[in-house]
Amino acid sequence: MSSPPCAPTGQAMDQRLMDWAEGLQAETPSRLLSFFSVSYQKQITMPYVVAVMHLFNHQTHHRGQITTLLTQLGADIGPTDLPVMPGWQ
Repeated sequence: MSSPPCAPTGQAMDQRLMDWAEGLQAETPSRLLSFFSVSYQKQITMPYVVAVMHLFNHQTHHRGQITTLLTQLGADIGPTDLPVMPGWQ
């Protein structure tokens, strides 16, 4: 099984996310994150912990989309189930 050409970019992004997550501190539930949504054209405020959870959940959604598209193009994306992924044990 060979890795798709985009694998190094994905691995680099994984490392950036892991480095960022390792730097997170325990947050109080009252900490808020405010930002302006370009998509919805409005100011949004949400608990910081919800924003962090959304980041990981939403990137999983997009990874699923990429997996589907690569598979449809004939790419062998390799194992996606944690117990059989390289480096799991």
